[in-house]
Amino acid sequence: MALSPQQIGKVGERLFYKLLILGSGGKLEAYMPVADEERRDFEVHFKGKYRPILAIQVKCAARLWDDKKKGMVRLTIGFHVPEGNIRTDRLFWYFLGCLDLDEMCFMDPVFIVPSAVMHKDARLRRRHGKQVDFDFVANMARRSRDRWSRYQVAPLDVGKRFLQILSESSIKSLKAA
Repeated sequence: MALSPQQIGKVGERLFYKLLILGSGGKLEAYMPVADEERRDFEVHFKGKYRPILAIQVKCAARLWDDKKKGMVRLTIGFHVPEGNIRTDRLFWYFLGCLDLDEMCFMDPVFIVPSAVMHKDARLRRRHGKQVDFDFVANMARRSRDRWSRYQVAPLDVGKRFLQILSESSIKSLKAA
């Protein structure tokens, strides 16, 4: 029996949470909104502080695509967003990864992408009614030079990367004040 897309999504969210908390050495705290109406799966902040808060949308797949013509293995994740619900903010990020169902973890690498980049570079021009399509297609090779390679992160470094993003966001907030 195969896993449903909903099961894959929930498992991915829980694995992300594990990587975030353990990978930050407990320095980060994360909450899941009761309703996912604002297209965020987690709100993340430094433990003991309330600002800044990152909004994270987790997207995952359960298989990779082997593109024999191009000689690469790709992570492909497609999703739709209602046209009026596309939110771009420096504090809104996407986490994307592929589940290794045998090892019960994320494959290496995963991707941590700012919403501005995702909404610009993964957006497709076709639309289904009032939905906007996004198609994230990334080369999984560590030495890749595609548009997504700069967002590659080892799964064990997810917590450290979000600590860095939050630290940089704190500095920007102080300069703006």
